[in-house]
Amino acid sequence: MINYSTGMTVAEERFQAYDTKEGGALETDGDLKTEITIDFENDKCLGGIFRQVKGKAEIVWPATEHAFVLEGEVTIHHHESGEKQTYKVGDGWIIDKGERVTWEVTTPTFRKSFFLSLAQD
Repeated sequence: MINYSTGMTVAEERFQAYDTKEGGALETDGDLKTEITIDFENDKCLGGIFRQVKGKAEIVWPATEHAFVLEGEVTIHHHESGEKQTYKVGDGWIIDKGERVTWEVTTPTFRKSFFLSLAQD
């Protein structure tokens, strides 16, 4: 079992670079320095920790995701509905695969736990 909590530390060597373009980013504002840990993976699901520095990206979400903020803040603007929501430590969401959003981290650092459904449509 792996426990996630705010303020938790994760060994630096567990993080690996994450390609934002592979993750659905159409464009980014600067180098977001995105990295992930992979704590669970099979052919249908992927879970771990995601982190980045302050910055902004336009993204078409690559998979359905359930996530919780562990550190920092992010504002997600949903293009289709026009809804804009800021998530802080302890907040979470479920976002559907294919949704187009503007993702903006407004704090110096940001971390979330994530669980992705990789199931094909």
